[in-house]
Amino acid sequence: MPHDTVTVERFYTGHSSALELNLIAGASGLKRLIREPTVNRPGLVLSGFTRYFAFKRLQVIGNAEAYFLKSISAEERRRRYKTFFLTKSRAWSFAGIAS
Repeated sequence: MPHDTVTVERFYTGHSSALELNLIAGASGLKRLIREPTVNRPGLVLSGFTRYFAFKRLQVIGNAEAYFLKSISAEERRRRYKTFFLTKSRAWSFAGIAS
């Protein structure tokens, strides 16, 4: 079943207030398309499993992912972020705040 696509910009402008989103990476990626109308929690990629990754979805790092990332060394965390950000993902949201 085909899905409607939406740009990151349209999603952001339509939902930023209600979801309390802040644009922190600049506007260069706002024209990217989100091709699937669902979100992905990238815990498996952050833990090192990269064989399958739902890159067409909005990526949401929630509390579980944030706590996991906080539990590993800073050097390992940088490696995991690098792997994550080198995927073909269209948009990311950091919703979890591990204190």
